[in-house]
Amino acid sequence: YVQGGGPQGTRAVNTNPRDVVERHLTATRSLAPGPDLVVWPENVIDVELFVDSPERDEIAAEARRLNAPILVGITEEAVGVDGFLNAQVVVEPNGEVTGRYEKVRRVPFGEYMPLRGLLKSIGAPTDLVPRNAVAGTGPAFLDTSIGRVAVVISWEVFFGGRGRDGTSQGGQLLVNPTNGSSYTGTVLQSQQVASSRLRAIESNRWVVQVAPTGFSAFVSPDGKVSARSGVSEQRVATHTLELREGRTPYNLLGDLPFVAAAALALLACLGIQRRSTPSPVLEVSGDPGD
Repeated sequence: YVQGGGPQGTRAVNTNPRDVVERHLTATRSLAPGPDLVVWPENVIDVELFVDSPERDEIAAEARRLNAPILVGITEEAVGVDGFLNAQVVVEPNGEVTGRYEKVRRVPFGEYMPLRGLLKSIGAPTDLVPRNAVAGTGPAFLDTSIGRVAVVISWEVFFGGRGRDGTSQGGQLLVNPTNGSSYTGTVLQSQQVASSRLRAIESNRWVVQVAPTGFSAFVSPDGKVSARSGVSEQRVATHTLELREGRTPYNLLGDLPFVAAAALALLACLGIQRRSTPSPVLEVSGDPGD
């Protein structure tokens, strides 16, 4: 993984996107040829159209030098609508962009503003999200020259169904490119590592989590975390991972058993409450002879 580093507490509207690209290019250029796959974080390249951009040429040059595909997070203009796309793409050593996954689950108040008109009318800072992200619809995987890779972008890692979608369709590795640089501290970053651990165990896959300012880490199929980066540091880390196949019970059944168990527990609690509620006692006052 490649973590470019930089300050926390920054927002896209107040940041020069080229600074972010330069940090990640600098970090990548420190990597010697040899890896089979390189993973960049979510939306570290912000351009109008990636395939025609100078940034695409720079990524292709690094992929060619390393002789390895690079998975890179981009945001670009949506065609025909007022919005933007958040995607992870594959740049192969020959320079071709051969795969693309557009984020399906968007972050409310981060990537789109629900009830924008109402919130704006009462003075909410809706300008912090000036345009809405357009939700993707495709399956959660990317095909690369080393095999199929399942992808969950950013907070999609908190939803088991997104990882299940990619691994159930043959993803041999799960990657979580994310971007928490608008936050400060480590609370969110720690929650995300915990979610990556859960996804790894559920799917029996290795997980690569990578963020521009941390945390980035490798997570084994039994949930062990290694090479976790520090906040704001620039870091490149390598690890030998096993590409895995097969479907786990969670791949097969999803959340259904847990939803059923929760429903049964609720019904049991209601039944216990009903049995334990005492019957009302009617008290009558007056003259016994009446």
